[in-house]
Amino acid sequence: MEVPVAEALPGKGKKRKRQPEKWKANKAKTDRSFYSKPIKHHQDALILKCCSVKKTVRKRPVKNTRKSRDFAIKYTIYAKSLKKAIPVCQKVFLNTLKITKYRVQFVMQNFFKSGRIPTEKRGGDHKKQKYAAQRQSVHGFLKSLKCVEAHYCRGLSQQRKYLPNELNVKKLFKLFKQVHPNSPVKPSYFRSIFNEDFYLGFGSPRTDVCSKCIELQEKLKNENDPSKKSRLMTEKRIHKLRAQAFFKLLKDKKEQMITFSFDCQKNLVLPKVPDQSCYYSRQLYLYNFTVVQGSSKDPLNENTTFAYIWTENEYAKGSNQIASAVYDRLNKTDLTHVTHVRLVADGCAGQNKNLIMISMCMRWILENRQIKQMELVFPVTGLSFMPPDRVFGNIEKSIRKMEVITSPEEYVDVISQHSTVTKLRDIPVLDWKTSIHSIVKTPAQIQFKISQCKRFII
Repeated sequence: MEVPVAEALPGKGKKRKRQPEKWKANKAKTDRSFYSKPIKHHQDALILKCCSVKKTVRKRPVKNTRKSRDFAIKYTIYAKSLKKAIPVCQKVFLNTLKITKYRVQFVMQNFFKSGRIPTEKRGGDHKKQKYAAQRQSVHGFLKSLKCVEAHYCRGLSQQRKYLPNELNVKKLFKLFKQVHPNSPVKPSYFRSIFNEDFYLGFGSPRTDVCSKCIELQEKLKNENDPSKKSRLMTEKRIHKLRAQAFFKLLKDKKEQMITFSFDCQKNLVLPKVPDQSCYYSRQLYLYNFTVVQGSSKDPLNENTTFAYIWTENEYAKGSNQIASAVYDRLNKTDLTHVTHVRLVADGCAGQNKNLIMISMCMRWILENRQIKQMELVFPVTGLSFMPPDRVFGNIEKSIRKMEVITSPEEYVDVISQHSTVTKLRDIPVLDWKTSIHSIVKTPAQIQFKISQCKRFII
């Protein structure tokens, strides 16, 4: 039976016409972007982005008294697949965003008249103005406090500040009430401002403080003569500037220059057990000498941190062992395109700051002719925070959680998490002290005091 050909109903053909505005993916994308931020100002901006308004060109005469429209709105939905905005009808646009036509008309009318998005006047913090004076008084009081100066300070820091350890929030509130006796601020409101608007803490009593800083600080407290007090303040300022100069050298990074900083960790006891009798017994010490490659701003990892460990029954912790470890690290480092080597260490005379270390550097630079300059830098005594100290802090933090340690291998496992471990018995430990005895003058024969020097250039 033959049937005449007839046109299919709209949208019912064999191949339907592309209608990206009805695709679920495009509708869902617009919906997600609209409700991603539950802020009316953000949603109004998206409506304005998807709609355009223009002045009505022709107005038809109407018999009723209703005012005719002054503008017309065009609706679009962005199609990600086509990378363009597609015109849609009002119904599709409203159903996609799940909003009413009155909201769109309000936004577009405001934009048509003023050129701006309507201002949101609903809600808001109505108590902020009421308590502004109280909040300002608390802010002014807290800003007037003096924070404790950090012992290891390498420049101005925007991180957490610390108040003197004898204070707390309750004492601060009492001091605030003494300054503002008639203020209606309550302790809870004062505490909330302290916790939410400021990044302050209360420091712990310091244990490793520069003796020179303590000396000058106590003299300043007890001195009443203005001229002497001014001289002491100047001396303290110079002392701090010398420490800052060392930290600037430690942060310095240049082309064709490499920096090594090294230090010894405090002795690790073996065995580490909670037994009281063991505490009063003679224990075996494990030594950890760490060398960090790079400046103080470089990251610490296994490729830049190297630990040399040994027990006291294997070797002593003297200048020969320290010099041999540094000599080994210098020889194992790739110094291609490097002409300047800087070694940074604390001023311990028995390990780092002595003729043995200087002689080792002279021997090494003779073996490496491409190095044009080598320098040894020592900090101001008591102000010597270096990258190895950060490594030691991470190691001790892990060891503190271990109640029992009975073998050196357990310490090695912890240290290896933060550095590349080398046992000192696996490298040649040279007798530098005996070798230089007939070549280098003794400290008494040298015309300057090594202990007072802060920098050696070879």
